[in-house]
Amino acid sequence: MALLKCNMCGGELELTTDSSVAVCQFCGLKITIPKDLEEKGTDYNRAVFLRQHNEFDKAALIYEEILKKDNTDAEAHWGLVLSKFGIEYVTNPTTGERHPTCHRTQSESILSDPDYQAALQYFDSEAAAVIEEQAREINEIQSKILEISRKESP
Repeated sequence: MALLKCNMCGGELELTTDSSVAVCQFCGLKITIPKDLEEKGTDYNRAVFLRQHNEFDKAALIYEEILKKDNTDAEAHWGLVLSKFGIEYVTNPTTGERHPTCHRTQSESILSDPDYQAALQYFDSEAAAVIEEQAREINEIQSKILEISRKESP
C-alpha cells in the first residue's frame, strides 16, 4: 500500500490499486496516479505539497528531477504543467467544489504546452481523459485572464 497526496486537495490517500486514476476520498475529484508510486511517492508528495503552498518553482524542480530519470513519466510532466501555470485548486465556498486558480498567466495555451502534450502521450487513455478535462478548464480560465489583461491600460 502506498501513500499519495491528492494533487487537488492534499488529502493523504492510501492506494492499493494498479489503476492510473482514483477518486479522492476527501474532495471527491478524479486524480491521476503516478507509475512507480512506491519508488517515487515521496518526491510526488513533496512536489504536491510545495505546489499547494504556491511554491511553484520548487515543485517544478522536483518534477524536472523525476523527468531527468524517466522522461516518459506522465505524472511528472503534468505536475510540471501545473507548476508552470501556477495552478492551485481552491474550494468554492458556496458550492464546496474545487476549481483551479491560476497564479501565473502564460501567453501560450496550456493545451499547446509541450509537457501537457507529453503527459497525454504517456498516460493511458483513462488518465489522459482526466487531465484533458482539467486542462480545458484551466485553458478557459487562462483565456478569460488574457482577455481582461488585453483590455487594461499599460
